[in-house]
Amino acid sequence: MNPAGRVTVPAEVRRELGLGEEAFFEVQVQKGAIVLRPVAVVPLAQAKGYSGNHRRSA
Repeated sequence: MNPAGRVTVPAEVRRELGLGEEAFFEVQVQKGAIVLRPVAVVPLAQAKGYSGNHRRSA
């Protein structure tokens, strides 16, 4: 970890998980360990289609 708190994910791990330079992660602490889980970022325009409150016109 650098002084700014940044962590480098090894290239081999990034390749295995298909992570790009702009990857986002969910960060949790579990049993004293830091756990990073990649999360998908969905553009707002697409996300509206996933909401139960979104209405489609016929």
